[in-house]
Amino acid sequence: MSRYCKKLYALLSFILSCVDLGTAIAVCASDCDRLANNETHKTYAKYCSTSNTDLVVSQIPESVKDCYFTNCSLSAKYPGACGCPNNCYDALNYGQCAPNGCLCNDPWIGPDCGSSLLGRQALQTNNLSVLPYGELEPDRPYYADDEYGDYHPIFDLHRIATIHISVSDSLLDLILDPKNAYTQTYVPANITFDNGNVSFAMGEVGLKLKGTKSRRMLKKGFKVSFSTFDDSRRVFGLAKLGLKYAFRDTTYIRNQMYTDIARALGLPTARASFAILSVNGINWGVYWMMEILDSHFLRSRFSDPKGNLYKGVNGNVQWYGADPMAYSERFQLKSGRGDHFSDLMKLCQAVDGPNPNNETFEERIDKVFHVDRYLRTLAVAALCQNLDGYPLKPHNWAVYHHTSSDKFELLLFDYDNTFHMQAPNYSSPYHYSTDRLTPRILAVPKWRAAYTHYLSLVLEHAWASVTMSIPEERADILRTFLYPEVKMDYFWRLDFDRNEQTFWDDVPNIGKWMRERHAYVMHLLKSEPLDLVPGKQEVIPAANNTPATSSSSSRDLIEEISVWRIPLAFLLPMLGIIIIVIGVSVVTRIMRRQRYIDI
Repeated sequence: MSRYCKKLYALLSFILSCVDLGTAIAVCASDCDRLANNETHKTYAKYCSTSNTDLVVSQIPESVKDCYFTNCSLSAKYPGACGCPNNCYDALNYGQCAPNGCLCNDPWIGPDCGSSLLGRQALQTNNLSVLPYGELEPDRPYYADDEYGDYHPIFDLHRIATIHISVSDSLLDLILDPKNAYTQTYVPANITFDNGNVSFAMGEVGLKLKGTKSRRMLKKGFKVSFSTFDDSRRVFGLAKLGLKYAFRDTTYIRNQMYTDIARALGLPTARASFAILSVNGINWGVYWMMEILDSHFLRSRFSDPKGNLYKGVNGNVQWYGADPMAYSERFQLKSGRGDHFSDLMKLCQAVDGPNPNNETFEERIDKVFHVDRYLRTLAVAALCQNLDGYPLKPHNWAVYHHTSSDKFELLLFDYDNTFHMQAPNYSSPYHYSTDRLTPRILAVPKWRAAYTHYLSLVLEHAWASVTMSIPEERADILRTFLYPEVKMDYFWRLDFDRNEQTFWDDVPNIGKWMRERHAYVMHLLKSEPLDLVPGKQEVIPAANNTPATSSSSSRDLIEEISVWRIPLAFLLPMLGIIIIVIGVSVVTRIMRRQRYIDI
């Protein structure tokens, strides 16, 4: 009986951890030890410890994976049987696993038989336009400090770059150890880069993990810094290079598809392309290679690059009081001097803070915030359904303080949680209740009209039925382009049940989703935008000093009722689970105590 209680206890703990309640009921290390010794789990030799080459765990079931990698501090240096990284690509007939490592078939070489004596032929295509939609809203996205514009030699979208990184085994073990998952320290490494157009080799570069949740995955994202150990070093103007593992994306291309649309609206977006990464001779697979949001990015995109850049960590653009410490906990200064968050506090105060001059919201926010640019940013995020970014979630965003205008601009990054992650009618582009800034801006008639204009601009000129072939053809070109490399990306398969067939089948779904999203949003634009529509309904509070009409008041009341149904429907089952867990815990303790008495 006790054994089954423990299993139920572990399973419920894992479920609760998925809803951020797992900290209250953690799976203990003894459970991990018990599961690691289970003969069933030893059947499949797939994962290796970072500290030795002995087989430690097997193909871990999803239900207990969080237990292993959070509490047992296990990680994977590579997929495949221990001693045979990437299974020597036996499925592709590149090699076979042997007791002393991989036996490679000619002409394949390397620790995983993933390299060729003939050299790697750089994959390239001439069918990928850098600006597939043109410039729907002409702007000046690059300035004098950037001589490359949309055609940066590192980010050549027509070619898949090859990046080789060599780092000492001890330092690689250090950064892969889950106990160090969130360290920000760079370790020294060497890099060679070749995209068929540009090649270079450089020693003493900095290497560290990149991302947030992806740091707990088996495939990692990386950040390479050319300037960590020599502040003056740049590569074509770049001080850093991001290698993003979009672990949520089964297609690899959502980030690029989103960036295409943002760039068409004149927004300052990261230049990017695709790369294959090899670490110490072992293939880590496909990455989205991207610019980093840093001081170089600011000099490239803005005429006044010496302002403060704040990354949102755990908060929104809203008033948190007069204590600067409240902002230091929610924002991270990435560039500039900071000035004790005084400039950022002015922005937050304008949203919903003290109003000593009794100004309207429109007057206050227009003094400190580039509203029009935010409306463009919001239009892209809403249409592409960016569910892991501002304003739906306080993730993956930053604000930059322009010193010339004394106004802030909001920037978004990281777009892998977009395009059909939910149903096309899951969220209305007019309904936001997760922050205080957006509903108040959309309550101002002229800004609401401008926002509707930007939505229409994308829908009618990029996503229209006539031009929908552009994103669909682009997705298909990227699918064909990346497929040979996806077949070799064994790391990508570790975290979720997917393979190259998953990739091939899922890419066309992006175009299908875009068509359905287009129809849904166009329906909203043709009807009253504030009407209740299918999908996620959220409350739009009236702006300060702006009286609500009787119709909008009744509508808000209906929406408030609708909003509360979701939490109640969610909380009641969770309350039941918590009660069951507490009951199981009590029973388990009693049985343990009884066992000691029997002994």
